[in-house]
Amino acid sequence: MRRRAVIRDTLLAAGLLIAPGVIDSAARLDPVDTSPTSRARKVADLEAVVHAHVLDFPTVPTIDQLPALLRDYVTAHHVTRQASTRRAYSSMAYLAAFIGANLTDWQDYAQATLWYRKALSHAARAEDREAAGWIAARSTLMAVHRGDHRQVMHDAAYAVVTSPRGQLGSIFGNALAASTAARLGHREIALMALRDAERATEYRGEETFTAYSCPWYRVGRFASEVYTQLGDTKRARTIQDEALAAYPAAAVTDRTFLALDRADCLRQEGYPRDAARHATQTLLSLPPERALPVLFDRADEVAGAIGTAGRSDTEDLRDVLRNTRNIMPT
Repeated sequence: MRRRAVIRDTLLAAGLLIAPGVIDSAARLDPVDTSPTSRARKVADLEAVVHAHVLDFPTVPTIDQLPALLRDYVTAHHVTRQASTRRAYSSMAYLAAFIGANLTDWQDYAQATLWYRKALSHAARAEDREAAGWIAARSTLMAVHRGDHRQVMHDAAYAVVTSPRGQLGSIFGNALAASTAARLGHREIALMALRDAERATEYRGEETFTAYSCPWYRVGRFASEVYTQLGDTKRARTIQDEALAAYPAAAVTDRTFLALDRADCLRQEGYPRDAARHATQTLLSLPPERALPVLFDRADEVAGAIGTAGRSDTEDLRDVLRNTRNIMPT
């Protein structure tokens, strides 16, 4: 009970909100060690926590990550009381943005906005432009999920110009702009933005990530969407194979997007029934806590594109979509 009160009071003081159930779950987790140590050690430990989250954090995060993120964010508040440094506030900026991204994916845009604003406040205190650019790019996903293409292009461009050249905000902002431009049929703009995003990622042979890395396969998830939307299924399939081989198995949501792109490619190549079956099996393999609305929106889109050409297989896909939406977590 005491740990729950600490979490609740910390959020209240910061003007932040989150579902009571998430607070309860965070309070039941093992607490992070906050015993007195040197300031440098505390900040290094906090950065290591953020690093661990980054390596597991897909482009589209899932609800099961929220309790650990909340626990670590509250712990970070205690760290900054003892070691108020720019590095500490940078870490808090990323942790708050991770929570905002998670809430975005569950379409809780009001609370997500609060967390993104707090993340930007931490980034400003740290004078960390890279964090600010990345947060701006992350928050662009609210417009993506709403289907507001004009807002996506505006927000993505802001993230690119805010971010130091070639760093995270630029990578993610360009990737989001590329996928949106492809959906709008702007081929040259899409490919130009995608090239800018790809140029800034790490070399594929690099094994040591910094805490805030963007490994190339995460951009591959957007490259797959770009080429799929542009109808270059051969290139899209190659990217899907490479990215799926590199993505950690736990990154279920990003891998699901790649699989749904593969279904769309099958449709475009003249195999509607195979496309519908592939999409159906992809959805059936999703654990309930990772069955995000945005994934089902994409599957709906694929089902609509297949239409009657998929015959009974399309109906099976629609049945899975309908039944799964009815039991999705709230």
